[in-house]
Amino acid sequence: MLDALIAAYNLPFVELELLETALTHRSFVHEKWALELQSNERLEFLGDSVLNFAVAHFLFQTYPDKSEGQLTTLRAALIRAPMLAHWARNMHLGAYLRLGKGEEQSGGRERENLLADAFEAVIAAIFVVGGMPAADRFLARFVPAEAQRIVDAGMMLDNKSQLQERMQGERSRTPRYRTIQTNGPEHNRRFTVEVVVDGVRWGVGEGPSLQQAAQQAAHMALRKLDAGEEPGAPDPKPSTQHGPDALDGGADAAPEAQLLHALDSFLDTPAEDK
Repeated sequence: MLDALIAAYNLPFVELELLETALTHRSFVHEKWALELQSNERLEFLGDSVLNFAVAHFLFQTYPDKSEGQLTTLRAALIRAPMLAHWARNMHLGAYLRLGKGEEQSGGRERENLLADAFEAVIAAIFVVGGMPAADRFLARFVPAEAQRIVDAGMMLDNKSQLQERMQGERSRTPRYRTIQTNGPEHNRRFTVEVVVDGVRWGVGEGPSLQQAAQQAAHMALRKLDAGEEPGAPDPKPSTQHGPDALDGGADAAPEAQLLHALDSFLDTPAEDK
């Protein structure tokens, strides 16, 4: 079965073991524990770095007129989980995944984060076998056309970036994001995030990841700005029930959340302000 995938994308695999690992979800490993298999998580870790470098190198060479901030924004648009999952679906990668029964029954073959992780793991496997040239050749099927589409359509800013630019430009204020609810089992979490400006809630979003929920909240806030709407009174200070999922990096947030908030704030800061 993997031979068809290798042939379709000219993948540099002679032995199938590494590619099989790249397509193995931890749920499959847990069910087949006696076989002492490895999941794709280590490869995903490597693939994330390979992808970041490959995309950054391509953009640097292809768009010499773009500033650091513009290149950073464009790279972020290209390596987001929805984009990676879109490419994985184009490859029909879900059909090749090795999943546990529970993950299979809950629709894992179409789950965005699972497909994105598998795509990164495949990139890593290609890199291990063929080095950076092989990884570049593989990504050349996806990155250039999508990058140009984004540039041509003027879609270089995601919702959070657009909201930050507008709030800072129009009101000299910076939006903050807070997780207000987390539901569902570990393999199928749903997060609810609000975006707040000066203590006033401007939007609420929900999604399978904190970032997707935050993007949806920012989208709602942008719609209010476009319509000239003003939100209501300031929200009360969030209680400690938000705990480890707090996004505002305050005292109620766990250390991991504080670190994520610090990184998120840094990435959202315009290049000239860093």
